[in-house]
Amino acid sequence: MIQVIATEFRANFGKYLLMSQLSDIHITKNGKNVAILSSPKNTHTWVEEISGVISSPIKDDKVIKSERLAQKYEGLN
Repeated sequence: MIQVIATEFRANFGKYLLMSQLSDIHITKNGKNVAILSSPKNTHTWVEEISGVISSPIKDDKVIKSERLAQKYEGLN
């Protein structure tokens, strides 16, 4: 984690943009965190993030949505 004040970040944006690929950049103003700059390390969906929490096999998020819609509109047919 790298911590930098907002003025320094603004003056050297390109430098910190490159550095964010290696480590998160915490931007502070008046001693308080106001933002965090990080690179998109993971491109997986939220379903994959909770895979260790759910004991049943993980379904694709599109399958889950379609099942919920089918249940919701089941009585309309």
